[in-house]
Amino acid sequence: MRVKIHEQKMKDKKEKGEKIVSLVNEYEQKKEERKENPIKCKDRFWLDPRDKFLSTFDTFMLLIVAYSCFSAAYFTAFDFPTERDSVAMLLEHIVLGSFFLDIAFNFIRIPENDGIDKIRDHSTVAKKYMKSG
Repeated sequence: MRVKIHEQKMKDKKEKGEKIVSLVNEYEQKKEERKENPIKCKDRFWLDPRDKFLSTFDTFMLLIVAYSCFSAAYFTAFDFPTERDSVAMLLEHIVLGSFFLDIAFNFIRIPENDGIDKIRDHSTVAKKYMKSG
């Protein structure tokens, strides 16, 4: 019985050791790839569309759009408060800032070029946005 437990422990240690070795080798390989193909400074300003931050921000923007729809209908039916320190004015400034951030994030988000290649040129992105309307 003790022999089997000892053999199992040795087998587990060997598997863990092999796993650590494979992780180290993978890390070294990626390190070499980064040395061969360093990331350019301008490539750091692009945002991956699958990034968790962008997904969360898009969800936040859906809530902002919903608020904007209801508040526009409400303020059309009733009067918009014109006091500078009102909560409605503060919310409208937050909504406006959020829309500006959304435009900026969409401009630096990596667009898919029909699944073939990723565009990484701001002028090409601008032309694509102008053509799409």
